[in-house]
Amino acid sequence: MGKYKRLVDDNEREQFRQMFKDRMNKVYGKVDLLDDPEQQKKMLENRKISGKFDLNGKMITYTGSYEKDFLEVMNVLDWDASDIMMPAPQIIPYISPRDNQLHKYIPDVYIV
Repeated sequence: MGKYKRLVDDNEREQFRQMFKDRMNKVYGKVDLLDDPEQQKKMLENRKISGKFDLNGKMITYTGSYEKDFLEVMNVLDWDASDIMMPAPQIIPYISPRDNQLHKYIPDVYIV
């Protein structure tokens, strides 16, 4: 059985959850890592469809098949690899009209 099934009641579950929160705060300084753009970039790089592409001697990390297709086109056009950054270094904050909350967008490509 799973770890949560071994806990007897809601009080023990809450103690376990509090222990988790305390450990996350101690190690990372916050409870949830998924709202951190740097953590999201790391997660994007480790996807199964991510990889590295050699564009004119410079290795560029792509995070999906469309980005790889883009790099293949740039290779055919003999584009200077130093002009391309993937993923983009900027993180764009925006307020979603759906839930009226602040979100962060990481652009796929930045061309200098």
